[in-house]
Amino acid sequence: IAVHLPLKELSEESLSEALKQILTNQRYSKNAKELSNVFNDQMAKPLDVAVFWMEYVIRHGGAPHLRNAAIELYWFQLYLLDVIAFIIICIVTFCYAAKLLVRRLISNVPLRNRKQKIN
Repeated sequence: IAVHLPLKELSEESLSEALKQILTNQRYSKNAKELSNVFNDQMAKPLDVAVFWMEYVIRHGGAPHLRNAAIELYWFQLYLLDVIAFIIICIVTFCYAAKLLVRRLISNVPLRNRKQKIN
């Protein structure tokens, strides 16, 4: 449905050629009509849909059941700070436990007998 024109090669001549190609080639016209039919194939017109939803909201007193649940969240919940804090606490706890485990394992490993240098 379009002609690609690289920005680096864009000139008055190339733009003119592209426009002529689009206006004279029937393939572009056919594709545009097909896309128009797909886009316009709706059960109801957009204005009718908008009117329906306005009347729906009025009938149901503001339709609180359609409001976004994020409106009711605290700011730290909205930005997931509580989840991030929990993950950080888990990571720190895991690292601390791993550090203690490694220290305990190393302290239980017997040292090899080292030969002392005799003069």
